[in-house]
Amino acid sequence: MKALLSGAIACALFCSCNNATDSASTKTDSSEVKTTAKEAVSEPVSYPYESIYSTKHSVGNPAHTKLVLNFYKLFETDKMDEMKSFLADSVFVEFADGTTFFGPADSLISMGKKYRAMQTEFKYKFDTWLPIHTEDTKEDWVLVWSRAYFTDKKGKKDSMRIHEYYRIKDNKINYWSEFDQKLPKPKKK
Repeated sequence: MKALLSGAIACALFCSCNNATDSASTKTDSSEVKTTAKEAVSEPVSYPYESIYSTKHSVGNPAHTKLVLNFYKLFETDKMDEMKSFLADSVFVEFADGTTFFGPADSLISMGKKYRAMQTEFKYKFDTWLPIHTEDTKEDWVLVWSRAYFTDKKGKKDSMRIHEYYRIKDNKINYWSEFDQKLPKPKKK
């Protein structure tokens, strides 16, 4: 599933780019070729790989992004009990460490409370987010790139870069998958 969505993410990012200029100029065999951004996108593209999941995307519903960001805010502010209204009755999660969860929202929230209780401070900063709708599978997703800064009970500060994607069904989160990496320590000046 992760490999499938990686292609979807790349395609969604490609489709959502908005250039400031309407035309691009490239050189091919010493001759200059001018095309507009619309012409470049409308031409069929032959990719070196075949997507198993989906290749037909459109920009999704911004309300789904707000739902996911509010979900983050509840975790950050340690208001875990309020998260239930954001989740479907059953939720599937693929955590960054390779473990998975499938079960009722209450059980997931209980797990989340234990993890959050290990942190005295937790703060998110967001690089960007993107809601997408897959035309062929009729699914709605929110892709999120963020950074988390946290302090554990012993006072140790840490941080990580995170990429997560959330599937939204009936205005509820019913699946998400996450990837993370440690942020490099700031260089000393």
